[in-house]
Amino acid sequence: MRIIEGNRFSTHTPVPTATPTPIRADGSDYIPDLFAGCWQFETEEVQLELQLEQRGADLKGTFLLIKLCVVDDVVSACRIREGSIAGTVTASEIEVSVDIPEYEDQGTARLTVGDDWGSLLWQELDYPEVGLADFGVHYLPPTFTLVPCDV
Repeated sequence: MRIIEGNRFSTHTPVPTATPTPIRADGSDYIPDLFAGCWQFETEEVQLELQLEQRGADLKGTFLLIKLCVVDDVVSACRIREGSIAGTVTASEIEVSVDIPEYEDQGTARLTVGDDWGSLLWQELDYPEVGLADFGVHYLPPTFTLVPCDV
């Protein structure tokens, strides 16, 4: 890049400045609420809904997973799983624990804010085999996109 300095050209390349971390009035780092709200994933076989609350870096929430089956040509819920999700937000990506108390089962997943800022990407890290699976068949795919509820 050539920059005009006075009446002469320079081949000096400007150094980009780093974007500072936003700071609150009390001096703490500001972490935007990127994950808060209701998020859903739905296919013909499964429905998942996350209710997430974010307070600063703390993310906590609940989930409801419904495994759908066809019985006598009628789609119905054949498995229902409830549990909690928790993690610490450090950026637009977070590793969360997934707890299913009914089955004393736990796993982990990575949630990433989508490029459009209107979705969350789920990536399985450690799948809860007992609570979210039947005989080795996972209810959820290893990766999928959650969208805001009622969209």
